[in-house]
Amino acid sequence: MNRSNYPRVGRGMVRYEAAPLWVMLSVSPNAAYLYVLLTAHLAEDLTPTGDDIADLMGFKQASSVEPYIQELENIGAVAIFDGKVVVHRDPLDSYTGPRSVSDHYARRDEADPRGSE
Repeated sequence: MNRSNYPRVGRGMVRYEAAPLWVMLSVSPNAAYLYVLLTAHLAEDLTPTGDDIADLMGFKQASSVEPYIQELENIGAVAIFDGKVVVHRDPLDSYTGPRSVSDHYARRDEADPRGSE
């Protein structure tokens, strides 16, 4: 196999997770970071505790994460069933927020036309 045909990035293949734009454009930076952390845990088939997530986010108490879980729940990015967090990659049909960067700018400019000058 000729590896020279494969693209190379930096030092090699480092595992990473990302949040979909519809999530990133609809919640606070901390909530988007939480989404990425939850996705990373799912990718490794891990079930973090609230304390685990709080620690990764730099908080001392699991309760500090709750507002960010709520933000993600409000847009349909996560759901909680029987104490388990379900992470959704795609928005619900009822989601009405921005789905792309250009959509975000269009909505912003529509809300405040002076901002586009």
